[in-house]
Amino acid sequence: MKSFLLLMAAFGLTAAAALGLLIKVSGDGPISPAVDAQTLIDQLGHPDAETRRHAVQALGDMGADARDAIPALSNLVVHDANVGVRRYAACALGKIGASIGGSVPALAFAMQDKDRSVAREATEAVHKIEGNNARRAVQAKS
Repeated sequence: MKSFLLLMAAFGLTAAAALGLLIKVSGDGPISPAVDAQTLIDQLGHPDAETRRHAVQALGDMGADARDAIPALSNLVVHDANVGVRRYAACALGKIGASIGGSVPALAFAMQDKDRSVAREATEAVHKIEGNNARRAVQAKS
């Protein structure tokens, strides 16, 4: 906890950004992925887009340990007003491997996003999740 507070104070980081850095630095260290995932999920509703983006990125970096975030990330990829948050949410869903959580319909919707970078990340995420069956999965779930 002390290192978490020091990161926030020293670099002026949001809680989500500091937590994301600690996860990357500690690897399998003393931070519990279940606790961290919930803390980050709580940050997904923050009014500041940069805070949401950092939380999304940290959840994606956690991979399958962040599967509880799939519903919230699926919502963000479709509904967030910030392009960066939507793009990172698509990428995070691909990293988490979210097919079990039903993120493919949200990603299929995001593949039509007016911002090309969001559409591209959503397409890549579906390919990561569904592999060679990606086209069929999108058609069946959209």
